[in-house]
Amino acid sequence: MKKIIFTSVIALIILSGAAESAWAGNSVNDHIANGNQHSVALRCNGQVWSWGNNANGQVGDNTTTQRTAPVQVHGVGNIGFLTNAIAVAAGSNHSLAILCDGSVVSWGLNSFGQLGDGTTTQRLFPVQVQGLPAGVRAVAIAAGDLHSMALLANGTVWTWGRNFNGQLGDNTGNPSSVAVQVVGVGGTGFLTNVVAIAAGQNSSLALMANGTMRGWGKNNRGQLGNGSQGTSQPVPVITVNTAGVDSLTNVVAISSGNEFSVAVLSNGTMVAMGDRSSGQLGDGMTTSFSNTPTPVLIMTNAVDVKCGYDFCVAVKSDSTVWAWGANASGQLGNNTFVTPQSTASQVHGVGNVGFLQSAAAIAAGKEFATALVNGGTAGVFRAWGNNANGQLADGTTTNRPVPVVNSGALVVGILEASFNPPTGTVVCLPPGTVTFTNTGSAGGTITYAWDFGSGATPATSTSAGPITVSYSTPGIKTVRLIISDGTTCPAFPTCSDTAIQTVSIITGANANFTFSPSPGCVGQVVNFY
Repeated sequence: MKKIIFTSVIALIILSGAAESAWAGNSVNDHIANGNQHSVALRCNGQVWSWGNNANGQVGDNTTTQRTAPVQVHGVGNIGFLTNAIAVAAGSNHSLAILCDGSVVSWGLNSFGQLGDGTTTQRLFPVQVQGLPAGVRAVAIAAGDLHSMALLANGTVWTWGRNFNGQLGDNTGNPSSVAVQVVGVGGTGFLTNVVAIAAGQNSSLALMANGTMRGWGKNNRGQLGNGSQGTSQPVPVITVNTAGVDSLTNVVAISSGNEFSVAVLSNGTMVAMGDRSSGQLGDGMTTSFSNTPTPVLIMTNAVDVKCGYDFCVAVKSDSTVWAWGANASGQLGNNTFVTPQSTASQVHGVGNVGFLQSAAAIAAGKEFATALVNGGTAGVFRAWGNNANGQLADGTTTNRPVPVVNSGALVVGILEASFNPPTGTVVCLPPGTVTFTNTGSAGGTITYAWDFGSGATPATSTSAGPITVSYSTPGIKTVRLIISDGTTCPAFPTCSDTAIQTVSIITGANANFTFSPSPGCVGQVVNFY
């Protein structure tokens, strides 16, 4: 009998998890914005396109001609085209963009200085916003009816435009045609540690780094959620919780409409406050108002929300779109014109076939909505609702109760991050090597940033792949791939996406084999001990 003695330590590398959804990793949420009756879109190459009502130059093409298909926004001072934008926003009849250098430009109606260029002159092409502090980048923008907002990289908020209801938050009530800084709660100091902003018709909201909310401006229907109503607030107040006492917490996204506001919480539920006469709070009622947050029914697993004049659209983690509130123009997208609807219903698909899927970003206008869809299409637009000024961009002015296809075939260029090996891959250690291959977006302008986790050689890479990585230590590793397209703004790419998988290195049991020198025969059973 032969006895074989062999000792080995066996380790397995198991990959699990999948690429994050667009909402977890994609950066296109600021790539579509709706005004009263116009839309503004940002492509991943930094170009800005617009369509719809253009009576005040809000489309930005140096005309006042209505556009039923997308046209490219001209450059600052009407020189060339805007090609270095990284975010867009839309007010009722004006538009905003952040440029690669962190400055803000605007165009359209300017009756109260909402363009921030130091005048009240209407502009048919972008002009620079004045008054923002030098050397501090704008990282987010928002616009209401006649006022505008900017969030800076230092966590402060600046506003300009109409201020009759205190929506600028500077405790003066005076309009401003240049940016002014929002003061702190109670008028003390200045508001800081802000991570997101939203503008209502005549009010403003801020999301704080600790997950609480602040609001200022018009509060006639309790839209600031501070437990009171009727009196405008010229300085920020604290939004209370559903019990009407302590601060509302765990907020991750905010939006505001005409006289109401909505927040998404970290557990995927939603709350709303303010006017509910059209069912826009989504709480099953269409009477009166609520001056404290009330739960939005049906909505779970929500990740973002955008509110129009008196309705809302929201996206769930599965990238489906839901809507509630006023529906006279079909803005709920459920193939009806019934109004109001006080609970959410799912937005139907194009041509009323199935339901809208793969939404990567959403926007709500006065009576219409738009979604940036990423179902293997690299990012195209679908729109529904009121179309009196061509704001659905389907080449007509016919209202649509279900989504239609953008006639201009405007492609944003959304990136998709994914990589192999797939979930469940098992690799023995030694040698403990895994070859990672990008299976998502690729191209000459795309950059790659890999992080293979602890114990990996190499630990990081900027190669498109394939990349062979060796693991030397056991444990759960996190493998992350970020792809970006910074064609016109390398330091602040307009599009990026992230894919994450986990790698588990598992150490197995020892296996002992004993070898005997006794002669054996072909076909003889070999015993292992």
